[in-house]
Amino acid sequence: MKAGDSNVQKDVAAMEYIDKEKASSKTTHVDWPKIIFIAPAIFLIIALTLVPLFYTLIMSVSRIRGRQLIFVGIDNFKTMLTSPDFWLTLLNTVEFVIFTTTIEFVLGFIIAMLVSSVVRGQKLLRILFLLPLLLSPVAVSFMWKMMFNEQLGPITFFLKMFGLPTISWITSPKVSLLSIIIVDIWEWTPLVFVMMLSAIVSLPREPFESARVDGASSWRIFWDIMFPMVSPAAVATILIKMIEGFKVFDIPYITTGGGPGISSLPLTQYAYLTGTKTFNLGYAASISIFLLLVVLIMSMLFLGMARKYIGRRKIYTAEIGK
Repeated sequence: MKAGDSNVQKDVAAMEYIDKEKASSKTTHVDWPKIIFIAPAIFLIIALTLVPLFYTLIMSVSRIRGRQLIFVGIDNFKTMLTSPDFWLTLLNTVEFVIFTTTIEFVLGFIIAMLVSSVVRGQKLLRILFLLPLLLSPVAVSFMWKMMFNEQLGPITFFLKMFGLPTISWITSPKVSLLSIIIVDIWEWTPLVFVMMLSAIVSLPREPFESARVDGASSWRIFWDIMFPMVSPAAVATILIKMIEGFKVFDIPYITTGGGPGISSLPLTQYAYLTGTKTFNLGYAASISIFLLLVVLIMSMLFLGMARKYIGRRKIYTAEIGK
């Protein structure tokens, strides 16, 4: 047999082997052991998230009488959209989210940059800035409620000591929302600090050293090098804080009770009071579904804008690098 014929036979055999492998790969092979191990986790996810969500959706289009669910269509949503209390609590929630997310991110980012530049005592500073985060929101709310006390609170004491007018932190409709914003900033800025510090300390040193050698200013180093590199962490941090802001309940519930009136009442507490005080569970469920849709839409819009911004910054940074 010639060498050429043997090579042809080898090629044919190789092609037949490849065809058999492709055919075998197309056949469905179920890995039952893996499915059996994963099944409990999938079942828990369905039981703890999808089932309650589906039931809430059913309740939002129903009126509950005793043990009966009476289908009412979108009547609950019509009532919600025509309620002045709903719009006021929605405005309170949006203001709370905007102010807390913005201030906490800016403060946390600045503190993270300052701490990352400290050589000695950095571990101690990390622990000190993390202390508010280690306390429960309930304990923090009670602590600040006592500090806001107009008669015996330490804040009032210091204002009087310097001859400044006292502030009705909890009883004034104009200041009560500001009070819960201050409490949230004090407790959750450390979370932003931790996330941004982790992103900053993990950055490579070479780009910063090269920029300094080239004579770049501190602002250019921050804006053109550091910020684009930590942008993914910043996006995740802002998104987490934004979602948590829409879900806020404990701080306003304990600190101000949502008052005076509903001046500091968030949408979550409004849904809670609607369901527990008036027992209008269908209306409360419609508020919850609306809040879920708001959070989903806001998150998608934010992620879309953040993706475009990060893409533009990468192009701009690459052009500068050239």
